[in-house]
Amino acid sequence: MPIPINSKEAQEIRKLIPLATIPLSRFENICAKMTLLKAETGEALFTKGETNRDLFYLINGEVSLQTAEMQVEIIHAKTCSGRFALAHQIPRKIDAVALTSVTYIRLDPDLLMVTQTNLDQEDRSDMLDIQSEGNSDDWMTIILKSPIFKKLPPANLQKLLMGFESVDFPKDHIILKQDSVGEYFYLIKKGECILSRKPNPNAREINLAQLRTGDSFGEDALISDDPVNVNVTALTNVALLRINKEKFITLIKNPTLQYVEPKELANEINNDAILLDVRLQDEFNTKHLQHCISAPFFSLRMQLQLKMFNRSRTIITICQDGKTSEAAAFLLLRNKFNAKVLKGGLRSLTEDLLVSPLEFVEGSAEASVQTEQPNPAHQGTTTPEPKPDFSKISEQQIERLIAENSHLKHLVQKLTQQSETLREEKELAEKQYRVLFKQTEKLKEVLDKLKAS
Repeated sequence: MPIPINSKEAQEIRKLIPLATIPLSRFENICAKMTLLKAETGEALFTKGETNRDLFYLINGEVSLQTAEMQVEIIHAKTCSGRFALAHQIPRKIDAVALTSVTYIRLDPDLLMVTQTNLDQEDRSDMLDIQSEGNSDDWMTIILKSPIFKKLPPANLQKLLMGFESVDFPKDHIILKQDSVGEYFYLIKKGECILSRKPNPNAREINLAQLRTGDSFGEDALISDDPVNVNVTALTNVALLRINKEKFITLIKNPTLQYVEPKELANEINNDAILLDVRLQDEFNTKHLQHCISAPFFSLRMQLQLKMFNRSRTIITICQDGKTSEAAAFLLLRNKFNAKVLKGGLRSLTEDLLVSPLEFVEGSAEASVQTEQPNPAHQGTTTPEPKPDFSKISEQQIERLIAENSHLKHLVQKLTQQSETLREEKELAEKQYRVLFKQTEKLKEVLDKLKAS
């Protein structure tokens, strides 16, 4: 018998992983294909060696995961561990035996199979906003609100739950210091932090972003193997979750990042991908890939910078060796962009694919010296403008022209992105208007019927 979408059981099922992260329309379809099952004390839900792929979720009661020799674990339905499928490895490694009268469901895993691209295209407005039910230490509430964790397999989430360490810091404590060695990936359970950076030791510190509950930090140094490139300071007393580098790489980074091989780059460009060079501006000015946008990695921390990019287009991050671009892609994914990494960075490309601003200026200069041909009708009455003598331009002037040209290109790219953003916002506003208009019309109909009765 299908499970009614508004029933108490459906509300409990909605909290399960990954059912909590899917749109309501898909969840309703899944409920229509599920049936609540019961098992009495001592009855097995499944036994060791079974190869059926169904996922078993506990709704009420307690289950013992055990072998013939020992009891491995007791799962309670109302705990964090109870939100995951029971011992889902195939073939089954252990038995699942009811310790009390239990209610459970069996779910075909194919019902949950959907690519992240399709998931991102669906309307997430009706997605469940999981509440902690009064428990401020509910790690799963924090984890499920992060776009990064929504992309992870349930098995990885389960290992993270067991691997996170809780740490607390007082207000004004420097949690991460610029130029130090990165050791942990942090997730804010409670409180706020400020993220800042000094461009050089004698410069004024620049505030880049304010981090709140559910935000994370520390991954940049773990991914790139570079020193920490920002300061993170507690604005309030903060409670954090953290895991070490090895667990972060294995459980989060590796299953999250996607790569573009150098031979695939042309196809990505044809599919309207944005090429984002995340090196420092000086490095970009020396040599870069054609059609790239320059956005130094640290600047991506600023929300204003992120607003210039179009979420409907794939962003391919590029650096010299692929390390910094991995960190940049992770940051973009965390902000709900579809990001990929150019595998191997610019070192993986042939030299002929790279250009420098100097080449661009020289090409423009050649075009500019082609003076307009005089009109025969005016011959003898006007004197043609003399061709500019570029041999008299100093190196300093050339350097200034290169810098100005690079700056103007960057401004054009920013304005183009801003135009795209405004167009998207306009389309969203129009969509919201249509929805509100329909709702208003329905309300009018209801009011008219009430008046008539």
